[in-house]
Amino acid sequence: MGQHKQDQFFTDPEVVSDFKEYVSVILNHVNPYTGIAYKDDPTIMAWESGNELYFPTFDWTVSLARYIKEELGAQQLFMDGRMVSETGFYSELDQPDMLAEYQDVVDILSDHFYPMDVDKLLQMS
Repeated sequence: MGQHKQDQFFTDPEVVSDFKEYVSVILNHVNPYTGIAYKDDPTIMAWESGNELYFPTFDWTVSLARYIKEELGAQQLFMDGRMVSETGFYSELDQPDMLAEYQDVVDILSDHFYPMDVDKLLQMS
């Protein structure tokens, strides 16, 4: 197959559909204390695609962002949780039309930096 099993999370249509259903349940949940659905809550800044995702596909990320913003109507920003420092950016972003599509729906790009050792951290500080 040439693909890691976990990568099917981003490509298997049934899994993607199930994940979107899960996202819908969370965003449409109404906070019992405020009476506001999470997707409408002004105290929530953004929805992140995931924490330290290694190989989400470009299509999966853009599709999820569009789903959250357009289909569910979330009022918050969308954050791409791809682990850029480990995997690099999407190769598709080299194409101007795909870069524009990405910038249209992704508001924040998150990444984490972990120094190799404490000495290196101290040296950099």
